[in-house]
Amino acid sequence: MINIKVLWTDTKGVRHVSVCGYDKASAEHRVDQLRADGATDVETVAVKPGQDVMVVQKPPVRIVRRKYTADK
Repeated sequence: MINIKVLWTDTKGVRHVSVCGYDKASAEHRVDQLRADGATDVETVAVKPGQDVMVVQKPPVRIVRRKYTADK
């Protein structure tokens, strides 16, 4: 038996993964709900029962410009 986990990014930019495993029809329904709520990067991942999916939250990239002067 294959379970399906759903991964998505909410409107605040936070990445999530479903706690439960869905069957195919339920996963498709959940994906539709999430997209209707404004979620992005919605994807499904097939897993074995009891298997977990790790979500890595990437920090936003911030560019800092520094002015360096040569020592004299």
